[in-house]
Amino acid sequence: AIFSLATSVVTAAFTSTAVSYDMDKDRFSRTHTPRFFGYVPDKISTQAAVVLALFVMSATQLVTKCFACTLLAVSSMTALVALIAIETAAYLVYKLARQDFQYWLPIPGIAGVILSGAIRSIVKVIVDFTACAQMRHPSELGGF
Repeated sequence: AIFSLATSVVTAAFTSTAVSYDMDKDRFSRTHTPRFFGYVPDKISTQAAVVLALFVMSATQLVTKCFACTLLAVSSMTALVALIAIETAAYLVYKLARQDFQYWLPIPGIAGVILSGAIRSIVKVIVDFTACAQMRHPSELGGF
């Protein structure tokens, strides 16, 4: 069981790291949004340090979030579901208040609202567990 858990953590952390690294090294991203992209340096030796830091950050976040959720679930599954629901609801209210709830999915009407809410909720929960660095953008999970 421990090997399976370790494999899952390594896979999720590697995926999060690869997404962050690839998006940051993309030439279009760097020229289009230079204040956001460009944290991975061009020098190979320092790139390795950044990639290792991204990997450790993601793996640590995943392990601690899963451990915390497990402890809460053992105590009260209702409390765990309530916590995740309240966190997600607060995030959705925040996105509505900033008026960027549907920023990349311009589908009119109730279908757009439902789809945007579902996608935003799924992305938030994934990032809560993996700490994917690219989701720190103000249009994604928040910030100013």
